[in-house]
Amino acid sequence: DAPDVARTQTVFNGAVSMDKDKEIKVVYGFFWYDPNDKLSEQNPNRIEVGVASGSFEFTSDELTDLPREKELIVCAFVERDNRTEMNVGDEVPFTVPKP
Repeated sequence: DAPDVARTQTVFNGAVSMDKDKEIKVVYGFFWYDPNDKLSEQNPNRIEVGVASGSFEFTSDELTDLPREKELIVCAFVERDNRTEMNVGDEVPFTVPKP
């Protein structure tokens, strides 16, 4: 889902649908990065939100320190069994305005 962007804070939104694997616990959260910065894209900022199983919706804490007036990309992720392989959601562009 698109992030909720305001002048003072931003909140990321996501959802997980694991009806077939509802017993498997996953770590879930968000990655965000600057698509115009190769280093940022290769090493995105990671926000871990929690651990759960089944299908659910989730949000990040309110973020107040994101770069302003730059196009950024956010996507949700799910990590199973501490593997480095991630299932990543759609990449969504957004821009945080000046305060």
